[in-house]
Amino acid sequence: MDTITDEYMRSRVLNHGELLQQFPFLVPVKTAVEALGTCLQCQAKAKGIAARTALNQARRTIGMMSDADKLRFKRLLNAASMRVQWTEAIGGSNKRVIKDF
Repeated sequence: MDTITDEYMRSRVLNHGELLQQFPFLVPVKTAVEALGTCLQCQAKAKGIAARTALNQARRTIGMMSDADKLRFKRLLNAASMRVQWTEAIGGSNKRVIKDF
């Protein structure tokens, strides 16, 4: 089972041209992650927070996709099964949500 972590997103998902075409919500995430490498030290903290937030939101979106979209996503990555987890702010605290597909 492939687990969609931040590193997995950076190394496999955001560098996969066809995934970016078929799932356009990933394009701003790629932009936010790439901005980390070009920032000045004074901007590093803010851009790091923005990138982590974008990655978390992308994992949430993947987890909430329709079954057909999840199947297409897995096929493009040649994965038999996947696990995605993200953090939700619920009632003033953070809760981890995990979905397998």
